[in-house]
Amino acid sequence: MNTAGAPGFAGASIGGPRPSYVLRGRFALNSEKIHRPAEPVEPGAGAFLTNLGVRSDAPGRLVLDLGPAHLRSLGIAHGGVVATLLDSVMGWNASRSAPADHYVVTAQLNVNFIRPAWEGESLRAVSELRHHGRMTAVAQGEVRTAGGALVATGSATFVYVKHTDRTRANPDRLDPGPAAAPDTPPSP
Repeated sequence: MNTAGAPGFAGASIGGPRPSYVLRGRFALNSEKIHRPAEPVEPGAGAFLTNLGVRSDAPGRLVLDLGPAHLRSLGIAHGGVVATLLDSVMGWNASRSAPADHYVVTAQLNVNFIRPAWEGESLRAVSELRHHGRMTAVAQGEVRTAGGALVATGSATFVYVKHTDRTRANPDRLDPGPAAAPDTPPSP
């Protein structure tokens, strides 16, 4: 497959020379290494989400202002970024139902993309807990623009895992805020 003319590949093809390009924003990528941001990561927020620029502006809601580093070709948000927002907000919601001394991990994640999100848009992710039992929790969520346009919906199953000394010493989550009632629909 020849990628000549493809953005960022400068005529490279599979098996040919490695691409050399720069992603604008918080990460710069070239053929040798990734340069990470120099600012410190907020304790407890999770390095991955902090590096993406995800923040919480209300209990149980995550926000991301889309910049160049969040985009794929065509100038739209990368699906993995949107899926990360959904997985994170649903996981934090599910973590509220976890038994004492347990955390949650994603066992299954479904994402339905409704419309593209563009650079400069602010995305808001919310979720509701649909079920919680002795071993698992199920949540639904959605991502909307600040203007209320639906970008994606999703559902996920989370498994409760007992903390060990290692996981207890290294929490990797934001405070999800108070638990929402299972039958409360998400709000934009």
